[in-house]
Amino acid sequence: MYRFIFAAGCAVGYVLGSKAGRQRYEQIARTARRVKDSSTVQSTAEALGTQASELATKARGRARGVLHLDTAPASSVQAGANGSQS
Repeated sequence: MYRFIFAAGCAVGYVLGSKAGRQRYEQIARTARRVKDSSTVQSTAEALGTQASELATKARGRARGVLHLDTAPASSVQAGANGSQS
């Protein structure tokens, strides 16, 4: 995912910073629009979004388990946060 974002950033930077002239700019912009509108790119982006959502849900569950938020009573979590001991 990070490679895709990096590549997209490079492409945008090249288009915005291109000094190859208006004709080359239009060619790059047309290609970028075709890529963006491609069904393959759209389905890949959707799949990546789904995977990211699933990973976030798993990470949240693991973090709650590590922090013992699923088993600790609220009063003991607050006491621990205040620095006092029960």
